[in-house]
Amino acid sequence: MVILPCPPNPEKKREGDEADHGRASSASLHRVTSVHHFRPMSAAPRKHGEHLNESLKLLGYRSKEEGWMLMDDITVRNARSGLVSFELNEHLERFIVIRQSCAMDHAHLTQFAQHLEEDTRNTMANVVLYQNKEDPYKVVVLLVPSKELNLELQNLREEGYSGPPEPSQQFRLQEGEQVHFQFSGNIFASDDGATFGKTYTLIFHAQRKPRLILQIKEVDEYGNYSSPHFKGTVLFYKVTKEDVAKNWEQPLLPQDYQHLDPVCKMTLTLPKNHEFNE
Repeated sequence: MVILPCPPNPEKKREGDEADHGRASSASLHRVTSVHHFRPMSAAPRKHGEHLNESLKLLGYRSKEEGWMLMDDITVRNARSGLVSFELNEHLERFIVIRQSCAMDHAHLTQFAQHLEEDTRNTMANVVLYQNKEDPYKVVVLLVPSKELNLELQNLREEGYSGPPEPSQQFRLQEGEQVHFQFSGNIFASDDGATFGKTYTLIFHAQRKPRLILQIKEVDEYGNYSSPHFKGTVLFYKVTKEDVAKNWEQPLLPQDYQHLDPVCKMTLTLPKNHEFNE
């Protein structure tokens, strides 16, 4: 016997709320159908105070080959306090209970479960590369979940770091995926103050906010002769969990992923005639 929380939508019972609630529900439904192309089979208009004709559906995932499927032979029952229960007599890798207010065909239900799983596994993240205000030859690079970006930027400013460059556009990452990056142009970097020109790696963990403090330096002190600054570019590449697993016994090399498009590029500058602090 499996017991899960699956509370119903609370009814709006106050006079005047129904119209606003109806508009919000319609807007939400429009966004979902426009993105995932889910169409309810029928949806009768509801009068104020009328209870929804809800149904509970169980979807299970047995294996990668079979994917998500509707478990029509299993009855899901409402229990007290927003709980539901059902009996499970076979092994499933994972399952989900969906509370429906209108009928939806099997294909759309399984597609919805697939999209929901993908969305919960992915986190929108940003790359930040900021320079130290007092010493522009010192930079910090970090991966941060997009929802915490503003807070992290504030913390960096309090530590004495700021842009440009601006944070990257957000992109999707899963726990354990990696971002590899390297400097090009007339600027390279070092994590020990001695060895320059390496490729660096940040492993994404939503709760840890991985970061690196690096020293940067011009490659050619006579380069960028027509500019008051030395100029460089940082290329960031996403490495998936599958690629990480395939290369578990030996580190990934730049040629393993540089044929892919970088998730972002950042340009940075160094002022000329600035004394480098070893």
